[in-house]
Parts: sequence; C-alpha cells; structure tokens
Amino acid sequence: MLELWVWITLFAVVMQVVRHSLQKHLTTSMSSIGVVCVRFIFGLPFGFLYYGILRYYSDGALIPSTTLGFWVYCFCAAVTQILGTLFLILLFRERNFAVGITYTKTEIIQSALLGLFLVGDQISLAGYVAIVISMAGVMILSAVGGRFDLNSIFTGLLTRAAVYGVLSGFGIAAASVFIRAAALELTDDGFLLRAGFVLVIVLSIEVFLIVFYLFFQDKAETRTIITHWKPSLMVGIFSALGSVGWFSAMTLERVAYVKTVSQLEVILSILVSYLVFKERSRVHEFIGMSLVIVAIFVLLLMA
Repeated sequence: MLELWVWITLFAVVMQVVRHSLQKHLTTSMSSIGVVCVRFIFGLPFGFLYYGILRYYSDGALIPSTTLGFWVYCFCAAVTQILGTLFLILLFRERNFAVGITYTKTEIIQSALLGLFLVGDQISLAGYVAIVISMAGVMILSAVGGRFDLNSIFTGLLTRAAVYGVLSGFGIAAASVFIRAAALELTDDGFLLRAGFVLVIVLSIEVFLIVFYLFFQDKAETRTIITHWKPSLMVGIFSALGSVGWFSAMTLERVAYVKTVSQLEVILSILVSYLVFKERSRVHEFIGMSLVIVAIFVLLLMA
C-alpha cells in the first residue's frame, strides 16, 4: 500500500498538468508575466475557501500560533517561487532552450541539499540513488528531437540559458523547502490544516507582491487579465488544487522525495500527447520514462 503523501503527490501532479494546459491557452492572449500573475491572483480565493472549509469542520483557533521563523519562511517561499518562475520565463526567450531546461531538472538535487541544511531532512543512500536516476531520466526526456548531446549539456554550463535553468530550479527547490520549513513551525494542528494555513499565507504574500508590481509597472497587463477573467478563473481553480496537494505532501514528507515522485508529471504529459494528440513517443522517451519509473520504485521500496 502506498503511503498517503504519495497519493497526495499524484493528485498534485494531475492538477498541475491540467493547469499547464490551461495556461498554455492563455499565452496566446496575454504576456508570460500575465499568465504567471493569473496563477496566484485567481488561486488565492480558492486557497482561502479550502482553508475555511478545513477550519469549519475542525476545532481550534482560526489562526494558529506562529513563530517569527514561520513568517520568514513564508516570505522566502513566496519570493523564491516568483523568482523561480521569472527565471523560467527568461529561459523561454533563449535560443539554447534545451540546455537550460535540462538544468532546471537539478531542482531535485538542490531540494535534497537545501532540505538537509534548512530543516535537517536526512536522505538515505537509496534515496540519493533514486534522485540521481530520476534526474537522469528527466534529462533524457528533455532531449529535443531525440538528440541527447552530453557534450552540449556540459559545454553549455556557462551559457545564459544554463544559468537561467539552474536559477529557476533553485527558486522552485528553495520555495518547496521553505514551505516545508514553515509547516514544520506549526505544531497545533494536523498536516492538512498546517499545509492549508501555509498555503493561504504564501499565496497572500505572492499576490501582494504581484499586484504591487502590476500597479506600478504594468497597468496595461492588469486590464488584459481582467478581460480574460473566465479562463483565468479555471487556471486559479486548478492552481489552488495543485498547491493544496504540493503543500500537503511536502508537510508530510521530505521535499526531495516528493520531487522525485512528481517526475511522473513528465510521463503523464507524454502519455497525454500520445493518447489525445496521437503523437508517437521516441526511443529516448521510453528510456527516460523507464528510468523515472525505476527511480520511484527504488525510492518507495528501499529509501
């Protein structure tokens, strides 16, 4: 029987795939910055709704007792998540896109190291083996046109695309670890309530920072977001559902392990393209998917 955090992670993966699909449609009508803003702005009300429902059916104070560390971790999570997304957007503009995307996959290793230093998460030898196998599998899946050129990967280390890729991976990894650290600062409630409270606080900080930016730097994009409020609302719903899954899973389990299982998102995306769009998978994709699956089995059975 799979542990609860695995099922929650799988739920989050499915919600994220749906959100990505919806956001892809929005890119035809608004800028990349606008699409990123939509994720947080329209996700916040559903985050509050989720936390309100949890509180309604539970005992305890509406706002749990917090520490200074909790608020610092939440603020750091919000900032690093925005920055991680920003560097990913900058990466999209680079010609050497494939190399940069490959380096974003280092987020798994970065999550393991940050988790060790920030919250003391210990990773077993089998866990590290699973992480490395998973990262290798995703790198192979990232090969464009089936050409996985190791030379280009290593020689491109100092290119701007590679730097953006590593920084994007670092931002996402750091945000994940800060979220877990914030949840661990709360001790009064069960994991769902702790994760839910962290969710609404982090989302609130992100929305405040984004609205501040839009008001002073990009009012035209604000009008575009308002015009496309209906599809944006759907992005917000699935973004909030996905965040509920990620925050809950990372409250229960080490971020590096959650990130390893989450690589199933890549496989799910390929399967969707195969079943829905009738696109045929290449040999390197089967190899990459096999490595990811092997890594998850190693993680769940041995780590």
